[in-house]
Amino acid sequence: PMQPFEKEYDYVVMHLHSATSKGHILEQFYIDGLVQKVSEFTNVVLISTPDTNHLFNHLQNDKVMIFNGSVQEVFAVLAQAQAMVSTDSGFRYIAYGCSVPTITFSANCMAPSQVPLSHQIRWLMFTSHLLPLNYSFTFVAKAVKNILANKGFGLLPFIQDFNRELVFREYTINQEKTKL
Repeated sequence: PMQPFEKEYDYVVMHLHSATSKGHILEQFYIDGLVQKVSEFTNVVLISTPDTNHLFNHLQNDKVMIFNGSVQEVFAVLAQAQAMVSTDSGFRYIAYGCSVPTITFSANCMAPSQVPLSHQIRWLMFTSHLLPLNYSFTFVAKAVKNILANKGFGLLPFIQDFNRELVFREYTINQEKTKL
């Protein structure tokens, strides 16, 4: 298995250009901004091919690496990741199967978590993980950072406050009312 950085599992995988998903292409400015923003707080592995390396070569540094490998090698990289950010491609299903929190960009997504039912029931069933193409990379980076801090955010990555919006664990006890 690949260990690209000092600590095993210490990276987020990004699959930002899929040769087979031509309708789900992200703009180059967006790819650059997203990778730069996420690499400010974690390591990034960019899944690529020799034909698409030119989209990412300028982004490589000690926190960002390009990975070209066989499908089986990509699976191993995905299985070890802390999270995945991807275009609407088949690789995200491998991440799902390995319990890797995944954020997906789709041309069929009209607004965060909003896709036609026809696409939801066939391909985009995890609507809480979906964003339109080129959606605010600052917003996406914050969602990734939240996932890395608390895997619970992987269920609903776009909420702002896990405790207040999902769990409601923060409370105070009125000591006066608990006295017998």
